[in-house]
Amino acid sequence: MDYFLAIALCIGWMFTISLTRGFKVINYFWRLIQIMIIRDVLKFLFIYLFVLLAFTFAFHALFQVSATLSDLYPNPVYTVFLMFNMLIGMEYVFEYGVVDEGLSSLSRSTLFMKILYVIYMVLATIVLLNLLIAMMNGSYQEILRKQTQTWRIESVKLGVDVERIMPLTFPMFSKVKITKGFICPSDQTIGVIRWYIEVAKVKQSVCECGAHEDKDKAVLGELASKMATMAEQIQSLKTNVDGIYAMMTNNQDKTSAIDKQKIKHTVISGENN
Repeated sequence: MDYFLAIALCIGWMFTISLTRGFKVINYFWRLIQIMIIRDVLKFLFIYLFVLLAFTFAFHALFQVSATLSDLYPNPVYTVFLMFNMLIGMEYVFEYGVVDEGLSSLSRSTLFMKILYVIYMVLATIVLLNLLIAMMNGSYQEILRKQTQTWRIESVKLGVDVERIMPLTFPMFSKVKITKGFICPSDQTIGVIRWYIEVAKVKQSVCECGAHEDKDKAVLGELASKMATMAEQIQSLKTNVDGIYAMMTNNQDKTSAIDKQKIKHTVISGENN
């Protein structure tokens, strides 16, 4: 029973984080954790699982040579925890000299095990962990680029969920108003009730409107100037192409005339002979 209680408490408190995604500051971290766990960490764990199992069985086979080491790591489960702790720097296989003593009692060297340890640390710690960091950095940049849009979407979703669960409450997680009712007269006629969002009206002063109009006119003028320049360049290019085509046609006519003269001269020479 205590196992189920522990699992329920863990899942419950972790799920509570999702209820904070309506706040702009916390939504960023919520999305970051969610995407990194689902997309990046799972891919890393899938690849790391094969590396972990490979070196776990390799080290476990070496441990079985010594009675001391076989008692310390009686089954591969203990060796798996050892390899994982070495990945995060929590444990060292050659710590306290237990491995050295166990192998030296059999007149065996720890050189091969140390080489295997170096290969594992390079492959798992340097390569795979840095690859995971690079993947997380890509996810971080993507979430940062879409932060504003995703926060608004998540806040609206959370507001709708809260209102469905507790209809008497008002939306607290968004500046927009989520309302349930008739959107248009036709909905009222047929009795269709929908959820919709009321957005606050934006007040804009006359000066701001004039500034925007002047800016738009400047942009349009610049665009028209560039289009005129492009039209002139296209016309010039067309003229050059027409000139080249005329030259090629003239050269072709001259070549045809020369070929005809050569053929005529050849025929006359043949008749004389």
